[in-house]
Amino acid sequence: MKIENYIEKTIALKLLSVDNVDEARNIISMEINNLNDGIQEIFNDNQYNVAFLTHFGDNYFPKKEYKGINYEAGTYESLVVGG
Repeated sequence: MKIENYIEKTIALKLLSVDNVDEARNIISMEINNLNDGIQEIFNDNQYNVAFLTHFGDNYFPKKEYKGINYEAGTYESLVVGG
């Protein structure tokens, strides 16, 4: 949850004034290295010693509910942090 909150806080602030999808994509792409640094810091602070990958682009998700919205299974453009 700490990682999710960190990403939302970090990226959401930068996307508040975005006018189009291309601008949002550009901002997210430019922030990947900073996000990785912040995530690594959170891992270090919590003594969580695992490797992770950050991927921004098309990612497959199973059917799920997220923040009260139902999403069908499929490929979505998204930012994913995983091991």
